[in-house]
Amino acid sequence: MRYGMVFPVCGGPGTEVMVTSVDDEATAARPVGGRAAEESRYAELFEHTLLGICISTPSGSLMTCNPAFARMLGFASVEEAIGIDMASLYAETTGRAEFLAKLQRDRRHAMAAPSM
Repeated sequence: MRYGMVFPVCGGPGTEVMVTSVDDEATAARPVGGRAAEESRYAELFEHTLLGICISTPSGSLMTCNPAFARMLGFASVEEAIGIDMASLYAETTGRAEFLAKLQRDRRHAMAAPSM
């Protein structure tokens, strides 16, 4: 298993949102039927978990997120959150740039403490 990104964003008073990505390198080697079942399970987890999960472009535009992420950040829906500038969610204006620099340098970002 290869760990991807973990970074803090500011959700509101008393809210901490940690967004992570984990890449299971063994997924591609699973049989087709097994992979479909796995994908269904992960889709269910994505939609119903209490953790905020999102995917953004390197330039910072939010491509997708789960309902928990949208709720934590005060959006009425996932659709309302799509397209926002992720940098605007950081407590510090340099937060996203620092995160991307560390990710590029280390090729992973395993832990971060929120700056709220």
